[in-house]
Amino acid sequence: MAANRKLLKARLILIGCVLLLLAVLAGAGWAVFGSRNATETATPSEEPMPTIIEGENPFDGANPAEYAVDVSDVDRSNREVVAKKFVEIATTWYPGTDYNETKALLRASGLMSPELTAKIAGPDRPTTTEPWRIWGERNGWSIPSVKVREPLHGAESDDVSNEFVNTEVPVVWRWIAEGFNSEYSNEQRIYYLAMTHNPERGWEVADYTVDFMDWGTEK
Repeated sequence: MAANRKLLKARLILIGCVLLLLAVLAGAGWAVFGSRNATETATPSEEPMPTIIEGENPFDGANPAEYAVDVSDVDRSNREVVAKKFVEIATTWYPGTDYNETKALLRASGLMSPELTAKIAGPDRPTTTEPWRIWGERNGWSIPSVKVREPLHGAESDDVSNEFVNTEVPVVWRWIAEGFNSEYSNEQRIYYLAMTHNPERGWEVADYTVDFMDWGTEK
């Protein structure tokens, strides 16, 4: 009789342990489910405002000649060479230190006519686009791919007696930074340059306009 009581007591203890273990497992399962459900239904926090990379506003009384890069090795007798180099410089940006895109335009001023250089103006606000912010924080820069083509209505003459010679220059670029994979921009630009020939300085950009488009619409 005593043996039966001991066996019954042992069975009750075993059943109690099993029930306790099942209760613990069930509680853990509900905790995981509740946490996952809360994550899925939580309202996302508001996106932070883009970080404005502080820099020097190049239009605070600056002389464009102070920013112009050395173009003494550019063949000024070749209109296409001048056009290509102008767009390459004007679309090479350093968003970590450039206040805005016009800083690059100032660097290209060595290939402009004095009249165009005097007209350089830019916004007071810095550039705050997403790529500019991201690659500025990465201390990156743009590398343009430039080609020169004649206007669609036909080739222009390089006769230096012409007041202006129109030149189209499409450009795309990729962003690079040390320690990061490079990324191509989804934007393409076409620079329409009015080139003029100066007897002393050679070919230079007298005026320009720019078309902006998504990459892939033109090649």
